[in-house]
Amino acid sequence: MAVRWVKREDIDKVKWNSCVHYAYNGNVFGYVWYLDFIGKSWTALIEDDYQAVMPLIYRQGLHKMEIYQPSFIRELGIFSYAALNTSRVKHFFDAIPEEYRVINMKVSEECKPTDIHGFKVSEKTNHVLSLLQSYENLAGRYSPVFRNALDKSVANGFRSAESITPEEYAAFYEMNGQGNKGQREKDKHALLRIIYNALHRGWGFLSGIADERGELSAADFYITSHSRMMSLAPVISKNGEASGAAAMQFDFLLRTNAGKPLLFDFNEDQSFINPTHVHAMPYPFYDIKKDVRIAGIW
Repeated sequence: MAVRWVKREDIDKVKWNSCVHYAYNGNVFGYVWYLDFIGKSWTALIEDDYQAVMPLIYRQGLHKMEIYQPSFIRELGIFSYAALNTSRVKHFFDAIPEEYRVINMKVSEECKPTDIHGFKVSEKTNHVLSLLQSYENLAGRYSPVFRNALDKSVANGFRSAESITPEEYAAFYEMNGQGNKGQREKDKHALLRIIYNALHRGWGFLSGIADERGELSAADFYITSHSRMMSLAPVISKNGEASGAAAMQFDFLLRTNAGKPLLFDFNEDQSFINPTHVHAMPYPFYDIKKDVRIAGIW
């Protein structure tokens, strides 16, 4: 097994995307088009003839290069045709070039590095919910808190808003999304690139909730890949937050997608629904950190 470091411009896109697409642990974050739009600057570790691949998203400053986790990518790691084991994971992490003096990344459950010197590993939690059941079964497991929020949204005259354009969603995100104004403006353009590319591939859809005046109160883009439907970047206004719009948004999603052979992926860092209120199942992913600076000096 040979793992080599490859610059972005030297990557065979067809072989890379094939590996991510057919990987037993593949996800949408690993495709070249997604990495190019969100990661901007990235290189990769590649095993043999693309039997496994690992993207390394980096940013460069004065006298340093740092691997980091950008917005809208929950986790990456090693995408592999064959199941990973401890030895292969270690081989990849040992192959990360020394040029990357700081590493701050999140990896999938299968890619947790163990017994690797210098890495600090902490567990995080995401949730999934199987949609391959009836709406009645799914709704029957709502918690009292969730059901009360849903009843509030109905009483407030909220309704589905399904004809949202990407530009309307992006503007709503810029006004009500997470982070400061400058970050939201930057993220808005990244979201538009993702949405248009996903829609072009038939991999997603926009959905929202409007109040009784027809004003958007909650919205999200759901991206489908690898038998999952993932919440990409949910947005809710202050009025929607106070009036149960998030509960109606999620309930409408279940009404229209129950019975499909998909897992709903809460994309934990982005979710505005508490997954425990709908009996979603937890699974771990990992925050990986390494800093080889001495006393903060490069």
